[in-house]
Amino acid sequence: MNTSSDQIVFPSVYAEERLKPKLKDPNFFDKSGLSDDLTSAIDSLFAEKISSQEAEQILTRVQSAPIPNEVKDAFKAYVNFIKLSEFLLTTTISDTIKTIQVLDDISIEEFNKDVYYNIVWSNMCNEIAQETKLSDLKKYLSAIERVENKNKDIVANAIFLQVAHIVDISRDEVEYLSEQLSQLRDFACVESLSVLIESLTEQFNSRLNFCEMAESLPEDIKANLKLESLTTLQKSLYTVKDFPFSQSVKESIEHFSEFFHLENYIKNLLPEDPNEIKLPEAQSENLNKNEDLIINNNNNNDEAPIIFPKSEEEKYIQENLVLDDFTHLTEAQDILNNLPIVSWDQIKKIERITSFKNQEKHLEVFKCVINFQGKELLVAVKCNYTNTKDQSLENQSEYMAIMSNYRNYLKLYGAFWDIYEGLHRYNLVMELAKDTLKQRIDRWERENTPKYIKEEQVFIAAKELIPAMCELNAKDISHRDLKPDNIFIANDENGCEIYKIADFDVSKKIERNAYGVTVTNMNANLAGTMIYISPELRDLQLNVRKGGVNYNKSDVYSLGLTFLRMLTKVDQSAWNASSSSLQRNMYELIDNEVERDDVKMILKAMIVVDYEKRPKFRELTMALNAEEATFKD
Repeated sequence: MNTSSDQIVFPSVYAEERLKPKLKDPNFFDKSGLSDDLTSAIDSLFAEKISSQEAEQILTRVQSAPIPNEVKDAFKAYVNFIKLSEFLLTTTISDTIKTIQVLDDISIEEFNKDVYYNIVWSNMCNEIAQETKLSDLKKYLSAIERVENKNKDIVANAIFLQVAHIVDISRDEVEYLSEQLSQLRDFACVESLSVLIESLTEQFNSRLNFCEMAESLPEDIKANLKLESLTTLQKSLYTVKDFPFSQSVKESIEHFSEFFHLENYIKNLLPEDPNEIKLPEAQSENLNKNEDLIINNNNNNDEAPIIFPKSEEEKYIQENLVLDDFTHLTEAQDILNNLPIVSWDQIKKIERITSFKNQEKHLEVFKCVINFQGKELLVAVKCNYTNTKDQSLENQSEYMAIMSNYRNYLKLYGAFWDIYEGLHRYNLVMELAKDTLKQRIDRWERENTPKYIKEEQVFIAAKELIPAMCELNAKDISHRDLKPDNIFIANDENGCEIYKIADFDVSKKIERNAYGVTVTNMNANLAGTMIYISPELRDLQLNVRKGGVNYNKSDVYSLGLTFLRMLTKVDQSAWNASSSSLQRNMYELIDNEVERDDVKMILKAMIVVDYEKRPKFRELTMALNAEEATFKD
């Protein structure tokens, strides 16, 4: 077969005709010396029907085998062609993104990738045309930066057309205009949107000017003009306060900010008492439409006063939590006894991922393969070595077993003791993730990932992990060591990335009273990583605080700091420092480092120094559910 760079060859055809014969040639790849199991797996790779996931698992085993690098590279290319062929036959956005990644990874010059890039960009443009919200369009912005010039304008134009379709330029309400401008700030890479932004800016300015002029009119005339309230005007000005307007518009906005007393609105967001939390106005936007409001404090002093519509709260509790039917750890043993992996005889070790050893702790983590439900599955096996059986090691498996079937927790396949080189070894066989959040953050920093991408990921992580922690608390468990190292990124059943919680090494059972209310632990001990623990736990460690600790609320602060670390590490050592100005300092840091209002609201709600005023995960989850429409629009 003669293949030139000008010919169009379907990936599976290229793999079959160019790569398979090469890999099956014993002069190129001698399989002698490999285990029968690996040889069988390699033979199955060349079967007519094999999924990209199965091919990826076989490739992982090949790459860790004693095989020449040239052969490994050929296998990788073959698997990439299998994946590309499969992805090209799908239409979901997750597969479109994966297709781009696979194309980028193919480095065979004679294979013409351009036609497939064009197909991907065309599919992406079709997907863009189906979006109905600006927030959903943002995920396509990163594509513009990587598209070659000949396709850049096509994708940018598709985004422009859809933005123009979504934004109603006939509306002149200042609140609507400010929200659209705020979101369009992220679309700076789409140059063709400048005219639309100028039009919205002019309308926004004109409406504010009209409202200013109307202030001098008699009250009866003003009543007929349907003017926005002072609070709405202030909120709208606050929404666009950091928008990159031209100098003349900035001066105009500064004038209106002074005229409508924006400084009073800002002072209300950050009150004189630095420990008092007030969520931004976004929380009340939808709630004001419902006259039946309640204060959700349940007569419990450690609840933060967050306002919700009664119907939303009742609906959430009914569908998600039955708070007086607590599931305790008694179910753990039944789950552990029925896990499918009970010994190393069922595990094939591929490679060591990490190892750690000091006077107190010795552990290793391996990438392995197990047979699960008739298929080979890649897993991670965490091995803890001790001189005697340490019962505390079994605690983490109990907590993990209880949460294993929940979407945002790593799955558990086995937990068992054995003897290895004279030591007791406790083995946890769990789902293998792609990355830890720490690894992802490190990569963002190396690659200078744009802020809007990171802020979108914070919002996604919050929407997944806050309810996940609510589920953990409903099982009467506190995590006590939330940090980027203990949050993992995996793929769900559709190939989309999902955040997952793991590592219950220092987790603890929650104590509740007869009414199901969390009991403050008066004999609290330090747990977790110093830089991510709450101020009350840090003060406990420094012996500057006595009394109890609510571990659930301590987890709220730790997760808030984890989200903040996804965006910045400015002054990180002081994020939980003992200081009377800590609350004000943290809010100022969030204002300086975060652009999206919804992300600011989440961080400010979680990073509250006074734990008695800090909301619980249940309250945060209800707030997120109640405000979902506000966040997305």
